[in-house]
Amino acid sequence: MSYPRFRPELSESIEGSLGRYSQFNEAFGYYADGVSSDTATLPDGWEARLVRLSNENTGGAIGWCLEPHDLAFSKLVARRDKDMSFVQALLRYKMVRPSRLQKLIDTVADPSLHERLSAAFAACTRRG
Repeated sequence: MSYPRFRPELSESIEGSLGRYSQFNEAFGYYADGVSSDTATLPDGWEARLVRLSNENTGGAIGWCLEPHDLAFSKLVARRDKDMSFVQALLRYKMVRPSRLQKLIDTVADPSLHERLSAAFAACTRRG
C-alpha cells in the first residue's frame, strides 16, 4: 500500500485555512491543527496503521488518520494538560486499550522517552 508523504507546507496550509481563528473556525465552531510527521513523536510502524477516511461525505478526498493508539502515544509524549485529558477520554470511552498502548510504549528503546511515556500513561490511568 502506498501511504501519503506529509509535507510541512501542507501543515501550514491547513493551519491557515482551517486553524484556530480561521473563517472555518468562526463558521463551524471548531478548527484543525495542521501537523506533519515532523510535528509529533510517533511509535515505529505508525504509517502502516494509518486509517483511510473516504466516503460519500468527503467529496472524493482521502483523509489519513492516525490509528487511535498511535495518536494516544503522541499525546503522551507531548504531555500537555489537554493531551493528558484527551488520552484519559480515549481510555474512559474505550477507544484505546490500555494493554495495546502499553505494548507501544514498551517498544521504545530510548530510556528517557520510555520513562516519560510510562509516567504519563500511569498518570492518565490514575486520573481516568
